[in-house]
Amino acid sequence: MSPVSLGSRQITKSKILIVEGIDEEYFFKAYFKFLSISDIQVLPIGGKTLLPDYLDVLITDSNFISKVQVLAIIRDADDNANSAFQSVCSALRNSSLPVPSAPLQPVSNNLIVNVMIMPPGSSSGMLEDLCLRSVSSDPALPCLDSYFSCLLTLPNYSMPKNMSKAKVHAFLSSRIEPDKRLGEAALASYWPFNNVVFDTLKNFILSL
Repeated sequence: MSPVSLGSRQITKSKILIVEGIDEEYFFKAYFKFLSISDIQVLPIGGKTLLPDYLDVLITDSNFISKVQVLAIIRDADDNANSAFQSVCSALRNSSLPVPSAPLQPVSNNLIVNVMIMPPGSSSGMLEDLCLRSVSSDPALPCLDSYFSCLLTLPNYSMPKNMSKAKVHAFLSSRIEPDKRLGEAALASYWPFNNVVFDTLKNFILSL
């Protein structure tokens, strides 16, 4: 039996966006509000490794079968964008779903499928990197650089394993409400969605 399920979430819309977790769900809900989009349902799967099992459950759901016309998947590139994309393609293929030939290239038969690897156009990275690019001109950024440079001078100090997440947490600690996570920060309008760094993401979402 698959270790994942849709739980209490019911498929209610004809367009589905699958994301990695709750943080991403909050981010995209905020982004959809910014774009005045209301016809896409965001489904977090609880981690990228669960995508194959999640798709297996999703395709058997009666609401998915009867309602869904567009399925989009966004996941982080992490260390290798190509490997991340191939992992998504493998999960789609194993669930007998349409498989795109490349990121941002939709494919369809009875169902349109499109995949985006985050951040777009990069060989590695994650949603956090895109958000950090959007605030590159914020006056707090040089302070972040000084902070992490200082940490490097400490004897026997181990830097965070994920510097992108560490920098996002450090940046958000400079805001009026310093305890928000990335997705909560999006809901609080801390990320400037009108920045050009989000243009590829905007075009992807609008194409759905």
